[in-house]
Amino acid sequence: MMWHKNIRAQNILVFLFSLTGLASAFYFVNLKPQLSIDEKQQIERIVFSGLFDYFIDHPDADPDYFFIGTSGSDPSPKVLNSFADQIPKVAAISSSKMTFGFSAPVTHISDQSQKGIIINLETIDKQADGKVRVLISLYQKRGSSDIYEYILSKNDEAYQVISIKHPTSS
Repeated sequence: MMWHKNIRAQNILVFLFSLTGLASAFYFVNLKPQLSIDEKQQIERIVFSGLFDYFIDHPDADPDYFFIGTSGSDPSPKVLNSFADQIPKVAAISSSKMTFGFSAPVTHISDQSQKGIIINLETIDKQADGKVRVLISLYQKRGSSDIYEYILSKNDEAYQVISIKHPTSS
């Protein structure tokens, strides 16, 4: 019997084509523009540098350290080493310790007299329009944190900050 006269064969073909169409649609809908490792590290350095400058000039902040991380983990050695001459000192997020008690300071894990600010880049997302959205959590004391949002745009080969938002504080 020929396939075009066989109802069961036609139903199986329709089903298989439908599955293929759904799988393709799901794949293309969920595609997100990706950043290269070099672009991501460039963005990390730009955002960290901007926040360092902000806190250095801030009258209420006097940290001994900036503890930096991405998604709760230490940044790449390349990013961390790019701040070797930074004052105050820069260390990986794993070098920080949150002491107990409300408003207890963030300190260096090996020297609790050295206070600091944790700067954690929670997410770095490239948007469909090419802009990059970075959400940053800042912790200076156990009972307080700030969430910053940076938006960057690429001009030629370099990213530049085009807006900074301070949406929440607690």
